Amino acid sequence: MEEIANLHNNVNNVKLFPCQDIHRAYRYSDASATWVLVASILIFFMKAGFMLVEAAFVADRADRRSVILFKYLDTCASALAYWLVGYGLSQGSGPQLNNQTDTVQFFFKFTFASNTATIIGGALCGQKRKMRLVAIPIYAFMISGIIHPMVARWIWAISSTTNPSPFGTGWLSPYQSRYCLTDTQFKNLNETANSIQNMYVLDFAGGGAVHLLGGVAGLMLMLVLKLDNYLQSKEQARDNTFVVNSAQEKPSKPSNFLDWMYPADGGGDLYIEDSALGVLILWTTWFAFNCGSTESVESNRIRGNDYPYGHYSWMFYNIPGRIAMNMIICAGSAGLVAVCIAGAAQLRTRAPSTNANEIANGVLGALVAITSGCPFVSPEWAFGIGGIAVFFYHLGCWFEYKLGIEDTARVFPVHGMCGFWSMLAPGIYLVRDFVNQVYEGVCYCHIYLPYVSAAQRFGYQLLGITVIAGWSALACGILFLILNFIPVQPLATLLAKCLRMYNAESPEKAGLVFKRGLLFTCPDEYTNYMDNDEDIQDELDYPTPTSSGGSSMRVLIPQTGRRSVTEDTPLLVDHHSPEDLTIQRGIDPKRRSLDTHSSKPRSHNKSSSQ
Repeated sequence: MEEIANLHNNVNNVKLFPCQDIHRAYRYSDASATWVLVASILIFFMKAGFMLVEAAFVADRADRRSVILFKYLDTCASALAYWLVGYGLSQGSGPQLNNQTDTVQFFFKFTFASNTATIIGGALCGQKRKMRLVAIPIYAFMISGIIHPMVARWIWAISSTTNPSPFGTGWLSPYQSRYCLTDTQFKNLNETANSIQNMYVLDFAGGGAVHLLGGVAGLMLMLVLKLDNYLQSKEQARDNTFVVNSAQEKPSKPSNFLDWMYPADGGGDLYIEDSALGVLILWTTWFAFNCGSTESVESNRIRGNDYPYGHYSWMFYNIPGRIAMNMIICAGSAGLVAVCIAGAAQLRTRAPSTNANEIANGVLGALVAITSGCPFVSPEWAFGIGGIAVFFYHLGCWFEYKLGIEDTARVFPVHGMCGFWSMLAPGIYLVRDFVNQVYEGVCYCHIYLPYVSAAQRFGYQLLGITVIAGWSALACGILFLILNFIPVQPLATLLAKCLRMYNAESPEKAGLVFKRGLLFTCPDEYTNYMDNDEDIQDELDYPTPTSSGGSSMRVLIPQTGRRSVTEDTPLLVDHHSPEDLTIQRGIDPKRRSLDTHSSKPRSHNKSSSQ
C-alpha cells in the first residue's frame, strides 16, 4: 500500500507521453511484440476450426470441397482488402499502402477483419443453393475492407479531437486523447460526466465489431436467399415450370420448435468427429483472440519509470490471466446449462443420444458472449454471462424457426444473438476499477475514463449494439441484394465469347447456361445441362447382378457434378456389406458398352448414404 501511495503522490513528477501516443502502436517491447504476433497466428488458425465445423454438416464430397474453397477465397480476398483499404480506414485515415510501419498491429487487426468475413460461410453449408465462386471474394473484400473497418474506426480508433462528431473517427472509442489527463483535468471531466462528449462503448475484443457484425451479415444473407427463393417460385408457378424449391422436395417443418431444434433421431451431423475437433480448435484459439487483445503481456514500465497512476497499471500483466479465467468459467457454465437443456430434450423425444451439436453451440455462444467484457467482469459474473448466453442462443434459433430460415451452422444464434449479449453484458456486470486498470495499461498514458452511472453505461452499450447491427444490416443487405439481382448469364456469355468458348446453337453443351443472379447458384443449372447431354444422367437406378450370383439389387448413384457412368453401362457389384459397395466396370473407347477385352477393369468404391 505504501508503494501504491508513493506512485500516486508522484504522479505529476513523471513525464507523460503526448496524448497522441495514447495507443500501444509503434511502442511494442520485444516481449509484447512476440505476444501479439503469436496470438495473431493462432487467431488466423481459427479458420481451420470454422472449416471443420461447417464441413461436418455436409455429406456430399463436392459440397465439402466448396466449404474448403470458400475459406481459401475469403482469406485471400480479405488479405488484399485489408491491405488496400481496410487498415487505413480502421485507423481513421485513407489507404496506407506504403505507410504501414507497425506491421505487428497490421497483422493482428487483419485477423479480426478476416474472421468477420469467414463467419458467414456457415449459413449456406450443406444447402442446395450456395454462393457463387465469383461472389465470395466480392463479399469478403467488402466486409474486410470497408464494413468491418468502419466499425473498428468508430469504437477502436484513436480520436485526437476534443469533441468528435457522430460517426466520426473514434466517436465511441475509449482510446481518446481527451481522456489523457492530469488529476485536475480528471476532476473537471467528472463534473461534466453527463455530457454526451464523455460517451464511449466497451467492446474489448470484438464481441460487437466481429461477432455481432458477422452474425447480422449471415442473417441478411439468409433473408436475401429466402427472398430469391420466393421470387423464383413465383416465376416458375407463373410459367408452369418445375419448381426447384417446392414444398414436396423439402422436409416437412415440425410444428413444434423443440422438435425442430432437438429432433427425435438425436440430431447431429454426419462427421461428428470433425465437428468436435473444429469446436476444440475454436475453443483453444479463442484464448488468443481475447487474451491477445491486451496487446501486452508485461507490467508497464516506460523508459525505466513506473507508470503513473500505478495502483491500476502495475499489475497489468495479470489481465491476460484474468481474461483466460473468465473465459473458461463462462464456457463451463454454458456447457452445463446446454447439457441440461439437451438432456431434457432427449427425455422428451426419447432420442437415442443427446444432441452434441447444440451443446457445442452453447459453448461457442458463451465464448462470443464473454468477448466484449472479458477483462471487465469478475469470475462470478462470468459464470452468469455464460449461462444466460445459452438462452440467447436458443432465442436466436427460435427467431430463425419463426422466419423459416435454414441456417445450417447456426451463424446468427451463435454470433449474432450471443454477440448482442456480449455487448450488453458490460452494461450490467461491470467492475469499474477493472476498466481503468485495463485501459491505462493498454494506452501508455495517464488515462482516466469518465465515470458514468449504470443506466448511462447500459444506454451507451445499447447505442453501440444499434450502430453495429444497423450498419451491418444496411451495408450487407444492400451488398447482397445488388449481387443477387445482377444477372449472371450475360456476364458468362460475354466471358465465353472473349475466350471463344461460346456456341450460340447449343450453349448448354458447354455448360454456359446460368440462372438467377450473381450471388447464389441454382440447383437445376447442372440438371438442365445434363438433360441436354445423353451421355450424362442425374442418377442410375436399375437392377444389376451381384458377385454372389442369383439375386440382384438396385444401385443408386447420386449426381456428383461430373461425367461418371453412362446409362447403359453394366455394373458389376461386389456386395460385401450394405456400407461397402465395390462397383466394377469395363469401358470401351466409346463409353457405351462393357469392354470384354479388359482384364483389369477399373473399380470405384462408393458408400451408399441413406
